[in-house]
Amino acid sequence: MVTSSRPTRAEVNDIINTLRDGASGLIMAAETAIGENPVACVAMIVKLIQEFELQESANRNLRATPSALSSLRVASLLIPPHGGHFVEQRISADRAGDSSKLARIKVPAASLINAHLIANGTYSPLMGFMGHDTLASVLDHQCLLDGTA
Repeated sequence: MVTSSRPTRAEVNDIINTLRDGASGLIMAAETAIGENPVACVAMIVKLIQEFELQESANRNLRATPSALSSLRVASLLIPPHGGHFVEQRISADRAGDSSKLARIKVPAASLINAHLIANGTYSPLMGFMGHDTLASVLDHQCLLDGTA
């Protein structure tokens, strides 16, 4: 994966065979040191290791039912959102209704950007703009009213 964002079949085969041989770690030199896609390369390695571990677990439990296998989920490569859950405040166009009849107001660009960041979950766990009590809690105690930092 020095120049490609996807591994070749040979690269995947080398990684899986190395894991089957009992390796407890992998080293990637060129891909991470000088490659064009070091983050994608590391992410692919993590995915391959997780898939290998999932398959090994399934192979150890030959009588595994589909429900037992479904509990062996591959973990996300993303860190969990702050507060433990992702808060997205978007609604579908069909639920939004006809917005042409709503009043229009002009807001500063910073407020519009913050509204967008609340909507797409960047500010999780916030579900909207902070009220007076929440803002006071953040300023005085560095946490939301529920104790979330």
